Amino acid sequence: MNIEIVFIGGPGRSGTSFVADRVGLHDNVTTFRDVELKIFGELHGLMDLRISLVERFSPNRSEQAIKNFRQMFKNVCEGGYGQPKLNSLVAAPALTALMGDFLQKLQPDGYIHKIDYLTFNSAARSFLDGLAQLALEVKPSSHVFLEKTPHNLLQPQFLHEMAPRARYLHIYRHPMATAVSLLRQPWGPDKLENACIWVNSYFQAWHEACAWLQRMDLPVMDLKIEAISTAPEQFSTEVCAHLGLVDKPELFNGANLETLERWQRQIGDEDKTVLHDRLGQTCASLGYNNLL
Repeated sequence: MNIEIVFIGGPGRSGTSFVADRVGLHDNVTTFRDVELKIFGELHGLMDLRISLVERFSPNRSEQAIKNFRQMFKNVCEGGYGQPKLNSLVAAPALTALMGDFLQKLQPDGYIHKIDYLTFNSAARSFLDGLAQLALEVKPSSHVFLEKTPHNLLQPQFLHEMAPRARYLHIYRHPMATAVSLLRQPWGPDKLENACIWVNSYFQAWHEACAWLQRMDLPVMDLKIEAISTAPEQFSTEVCAHLGLVDKPELFNGANLETLERWQRQIGDEDKTVLHDRLGQTCASLGYNNLL
């Protein structure tokens, strides 16, 4: 059975995990719960690997790119990035075999040489399909594989080449709330001003990515997490329809608008001024009022 692919993304710290978790509970959807695969558009992922093997080839560069990709996937399998271990959800030998098959397709002679787009994309699609099939085995009632790594959606052309029939769901939050949340993460920016730059740069990139998806007439849904929290049954139905799923009106029950807006009571006047000055225009362009 062909399994369909759904990519969920967003700026991070904006509700993508909540949405991915709830959609993943649908009877027809399978996912590696709480695991972001990170292997598509992230540093050392498939996109970087293709650049090294296809576009900017050299033996040294390409050998290192393959090592970097293998290490990234190993980290995901063994619980890196602060996530559950992928190999606790799927048998480790199956993941090892999948990687071996992928590398064999890329380098059938057993060592590094330049390849073309067709060879790479075919191998990468088989790798994604293999991951999806492993997820399907965990939940045999499903026919949709969901993957959530927030910034993947900034690379829509690459995702489309990897999964031509994929559907896309983009989740975002009040940009000021995202900036405040990013500042509290150990991996995030170290100053509020930098968090604002992060958020602005994300939405500038997303504007271009979304325009490409729409120009190609691909199925993308752009959705505020606050809207889901205000009308969970309505958006449960709309998201199910967008993803081609049987309606499940209770899908987003539990989304809490009060929790989403708590950040406003946790920042001082100086930070409010920074947020207003740096993010006011972005908020307005996304239809958010200045709530400060």
